[in-house]
Amino acid sequence: MRFLRNSRALKLVDATVRGSPELYKGNPCGSTREIIDLEVGGLTNLFEGQIDEVPLLGGTVAGCIHDISTVYELCHRIMDGTEVVLRNLQSLLV
Repeated sequence: MRFLRNSRALKLVDATVRGSPELYKGNPCGSTREIIDLEVGGLTNLFEGQIDEVPLLGGTVAGCIHDISTVYELCHRIMDGTEVVLRNLQSLLV
């Protein structure tokens, strides 16, 4: 799983390195009571509003986030990228 970086996620990484290091090599392995408690206990924290103590699932895209842009900046980045694609599109047509 991929988590957004917060204190609970860092605790999960440490617990996994200690208890199930083969996981990071892509090898099937069991979990530990510590890892399970950190994951399940995080759900309780969610309902109590302790967001920094919740394992926030980020999915694959979490590794692609490098900054938090404003909507204005994001729109301009998308438009600039679109202009480049459209300019080069003619050279791709057969």
